[in-house]
Amino acid sequence: IQFYKGEQIGWAAGMQEQRAVLLEALPKQGATSLEEVIARLAVAEQLIWTDDHLQAQAMIAGSRRDLTALLGERRPPAR
Repeated sequence: IQFYKGEQIGWAAGMQEQRAVLLEALPKQGATSLEEVIARLAVAEQLIWTDDHLQAQAMIAGSRRDLTALLGERRPPAR
């Protein structure tokens, strides 16, 4: 990453702008189903930069996997 007078130059700045737009576009209201919670966690998992927030990304990924497993246990077996 290159800096000029404290500002990032190049692809890193573009990635930060794109990430900020995506974060702002995330739904503000609560989820209406466990499937929606799982989908939202999957999006958050991709938006969190592992290099900057390893523990947060791991917690989100683990929570998504846990909810997916719990949801699978609640569904009746296929016939």
